[in-house]
Amino acid sequence: MSAAMPDFQPLAYGPFAKLSGSASAYSKVKPIEPMLVEPKVELAQAVCKACPVTEMDTLTRALVLVFESHGHTIALIKTFIKQEVANNDGDGTLFRSNSAANKLMKNYAMLIGLPYLFETLAPIVREMAAAGRSHELDDSLVEDGSMANVNRYGLLSYTQRTLHEITKSVDKMPVQFRMICNSLIKEVKQRYPGQVQQACGNFIFLRFFVPAITAPDMYGLLPEPPTAETRRMLVLVGKSLQNLSNNVRFGTKEPFMVKMNDFIDSNQSTLKKFFKTVANVPQGTRAPRTQLIPRVEKHALLQVYRVMQDNQHMMINEMSELRATRVRDAVEEAMEKIGPVNINKV
Repeated sequence: MSAAMPDFQPLAYGPFAKLSGSASAYSKVKPIEPMLVEPKVELAQAVCKACPVTEMDTLTRALVLVFESHGHTIALIKTFIKQEVANNDGDGTLFRSNSAANKLMKNYAMLIGLPYLFETLAPIVREMAAAGRSHELDDSLVEDGSMANVNRYGLLSYTQRTLHEITKSVDKMPVQFRMICNSLIKEVKQRYPGQVQQACGNFIFLRFFVPAITAPDMYGLLPEPPTAETRRMLVLVGKSLQNLSNNVRFGTKEPFMVKMNDFIDSNQSTLKKFFKTVANVPQGTRAPRTQLIPRVEKHALLQVYRVMQDNQHMMINEMSELRATRVRDAVEEAMEKIGPVNINKV
């Protein structure tokens, strides 16, 4: 019997799920919304550049919610992907840092992808949890050192099966994921053709599948935290899948994981085929709009405005750098009319 799908709203909306606040504050800042979601997303770019690192998670989640209410999130993310590729200097950090582009993709995946994640991985993750084994590979962490080699086969089996569940799930994958991968490949291939697989892997695996595997209770895959033994096995599965997605073999950093290099070598062609299939989106495909709870959208706009208000001077300077003078002048005029708005932090 398959497990019942949980209520994903608290996970998808994060702190915005339980917020309550002033309707009058929302009506005051509402005039900013059309400027925020205009096609060039210049205001969104400027506020992200002005935003302190400590506020970036809240801001990007709020931006995703506001843009999704208008059906413009894919356009927003595509702009930030293009910007990240253009600004990267090829030092291997492409889509690996905590940039606005990465956080937008991660928060969007959480908003739209949790039912797909559950359908794809809940059965195998729950099977691993029921088994209750760590399948530890580190000789120093098992009483009988020879068991590490025995454990390798158990870990290989679970990791291979987990990969199989992922690679056969393309038809169930939200089309928005596929559109993002299409954009990643298109932009990265032009400038860094050798990093195409890593770019897709960092979105699909590093920001989505692997965190869910290693912390399944936080993504609704398990109803409660796993045991220490199960969590260790899930971490080892996650490490193996992440290195596979980046086409990086284990080495001196974690020598005990070298036992999983056969898995990485033997599945490269499978993964390349998977990414190619995922990114194959028919021209003219449109992303469906997620129906949001109205109060969530309102609180998201309030949080965006709070960050704008707290960092107004720098944000205005960033719009000047972008040569977004029309939007800059309109935003300055609107914020002057709105005046100070008392908005609590999330």
